[in-house]
Amino acid sequence: MIRVGTSGFSYRHWKGVFYPEELSPRKWLEFYAGKFDCVEINSSFYHLPRETVIASWRDRTPPDFTFVLKGSRVVTHRLKLKECAESVSLFYERTAPLSEKLGAVLWQLPPRFPKDPERLAAFLDLLPPRPRAVLEFRDPSWFS
Repeated sequence: MIRVGTSGFSYRHWKGVFYPEELSPRKWLEFYAGKFDCVEINSSFYHLPRETVIASWRDRTPPDFTFVLKGSRVVTHRLKLKECAESVSLFYERTAPLSEKLGAVLWQLPPRFPKDPERLAAFLDLLPPRPRAVLEFRDPSWFS
């Protein structure tokens, strides 16, 4: 299965370029979902969306639409995958309303977070079997 999407849908500079000038920003997600079948949500990296927002995304998109959420920076950048069980659990609880539409969570590691297989293994043990976890390693030490 190949899906095509972008790293977000609510870019103001897309108005008049991608989104029709007369289209209200409140309708951008529906318009977007009529053109693409997935989207990466980057805002979840900076703060956890409210459950009502998550449910709205779910309800405003077609049944086969897929979301990829970026994992919380609290887990990856502040806690650096250490002692993060509570934060990981909260992230998945909060995003649960997406249900089957949550295709993956992208956990982006900091650029200067060197290879630590034991810490990574402990983190991976915290993750549920579904949705998929995607890891973005940015420190060159991981590429061995």
